[in-house]
Amino acid sequence: MLYSLDAFDVACLPHAQRAASAVVAADAFIHLYDCQSTSRAGRARLLDGSVPRGPFSFWHRVPVSPVDPDDDVPPLFALPDGGAFPAALAFDLLLRPPLDTHLTSEAVECRGCRGRHVADPAIGGSALTIRHFVDCPNGIRCPSRVHDPLVRLLTCILDAIFGPAHVLAERSASRRQVTEFMATHPLPHRPDIVIEGFDGPGTYLIIEVRTFDAASPSALTLGTDRHRLAGHRAKERAAQDDYGVLPARMRLLPFVVSTFGSFGPSARWLVQRLDRRCGSSIPLSLLPHASWAAPRLAPFIRMAVGCSIRRGTAMYHLEMWDDASMRAASRDITLDRCGLAVDDD
Repeated sequence: MLYSLDAFDVACLPHAQRAASAVVAADAFIHLYDCQSTSRAGRARLLDGSVPRGPFSFWHRVPVSPVDPDDDVPPLFALPDGGAFPAALAFDLLLRPPLDTHLTSEAVECRGCRGRHVADPAIGGSALTIRHFVDCPNGIRCPSRVHDPLVRLLTCILDAIFGPAHVLAERSASRRQVTEFMATHPLPHRPDIVIEGFDGPGTYLIIEVRTFDAASPSALTLGTDRHRLAGHRAKERAAQDDYGVLPARMRLLPFVVSTFGSFGPSARWLVQRLDRRCGSSIPLSLLPHASWAAPRLAPFIRMAVGCSIRRGTAMYHLEMWDDASMRAASRDITLDRCGLAVDDD
């Protein structure tokens, strides 16, 4: 039963509001999930967004513009372009990202696939072709889009917590600490980050960062549209299989994050441990990036990770999506200025 909020006194009002909101949100979630028009990708997106703590993304705070693109550590919550915000929001909602054009035609192509001489680089209006980012060689399959920026972000956060001397990562061409670590500690798989002394002196925490799209066709085969965190657990098991049995005093932690910003069980455990280690306080070196929207370390990390992933997806659409109609119009104008007919070879 739902009682009228006027029936509660002032002390009970906040609790009553949260209880009523929870019922309304649960009813809306079930209605969308069980709707016959909801696709499998849509159900996977709903389940991925309902994980514990939720996908803490940069929607919880206003993104800023980068001060200087040449900064060693750019603002953690910055978007490099004004068009990145609507592009990231559209991708988050499984919609077609907007382009800088008023045309409504379906003549959109991927510049990366056209450069690779793919048979059909066109991006149409169906759900599969709109989510071209999943299968594109320049999309999520390209490490520099989502994976590598996320590793750099985690390295920056871990440096502030443990100190750069205890965090081994590939920061630059001259500081290839993971390569040196692999030379003295051969492992079946190359780790992304290694924390020295996490569990005590002489111990190593191996962090393997994995990113995936919960609504992709390959993830749907894992049951992401039926079971919450099914894709995260599958990625964690795959990471365990890649490393096998580790030497003594070494422990593997798969840091699995979806492109929508939801954390796997191991990633949530690490965030909680880091928050507890710092007493929920944000380290001093990270305070320039903090705001009232993230007063504690755990929400700060979740927001920063969500912003990093969405920044990569947004920049892909801004750089790779090309309106074929606008490109043809630009070509006609160029030929006309050169005194050539449009039909000339």
